[in-house]
Amino acid sequence: MLDAHLIDEAVAEFKRTIELKPNHAFAHFNLGNVFVTQHRWSESTAEFSAALSADPHYVNARINLGQALIQLGRKAEAAEQLRIALKDDSKAQDARTNLAALLIAEGKVEEGMSLLREVISATPDLAEAHYQLGVGLEKSGSVPSAETEYREAMRLKPTLAAAHLALGNVAAARSDLPAAEISYRDAIRFDAHSAEAQYALGNILAQQQRFDAAMNACQPMG
Repeated sequence: MLDAHLIDEAVAEFKRTIELKPNHAFAHFNLGNVFVTQHRWSESTAEFSAALSADPHYVNARINLGQALIQLGRKAEAAEQLRIALKDDSKAQDARTNLAALLIAEGKVEEGMSLLREVISATPDLAEAHYQLGVGLEKSGSVPSAETEYREAMRLKPTLAAAHLALGNVAAARSDLPAAEISYRDAIRFDAHSAEAQYALGNILAQQQRFDAAMNACQPMG
């Protein structure tokens, strides 16, 4: 994680660039990415939109806009942005992965998993695709296969908090509370803003009557 002072300097520099050249797509894109690291989704959405106003074919900005819109719950808009990104670049596997995740969340599990298998075939080392495939497999009842995908996602990207959280949930479901605790703590270590991981950790600690630790686990971090 970047030092807060360095982040402030980066934000100031990107804003100075934008003041001098309001249509500087790359500066808007980078400022949006800084806001993503701070979970400032509305502001990141505005910056990615500005980048696209300057350069409508800026595929990475469109993918990131889609991801920010997902975080804001604006899923239909996110799906539209991701589909446009894929029209501009059919090899944009991040866009395909995020679109598949939306399909799975909407209950279109087989359609989403089909897209993810295309992604993994083309880009087998994309951790997020393995994680999302795990989500689809778990929703379809194939928990052991889902766990395999979560672990592969973690192998490829050890800092992927969502995969640690998912593994924690799998362990908790089979009452393996020590394993769940390890996974939840790792999820929080890699994403201090994960309220879901904090709540899940607090819950399993409370089940073990470790009430002080449970209360601490549920305190907002960062």
